Amino acid sequence: MACGTPALYTNYGAQLEFAAGHGVPIETKGLVPCLSGDTYNVQANAGTEVPGYYADPDYEDLRKKMRAVYENYATYKRAAVKASAEIREKFT
Repeated sequence: MACGTPALYTNYGAQLEFAAGHGVPIETKGLVPCLSGDTYNVQANAGTEVPGYYADPDYEDLRKKMRAVYENYATYKRAAVKASAEIREKFT
């Protein structure tokens, strides 16, 4: 986002501190526990539960928004360049 590139991100988690109101948020279908053995889990604690959750993205929403950015890139690029100035100013 700081580079002025249109960014897609899940509408959940820490990135909302800087991303909210910018970029292209992808809706989620819900939260999934980060359990060991899960294909999305980092296997650092194999055999034990890993605390927390990850957002299960709504892939249909992702598909639609990726298509929208592709088909209207100039519009999304202008918004991204404008947002990049604010992000670089407020965040390190």
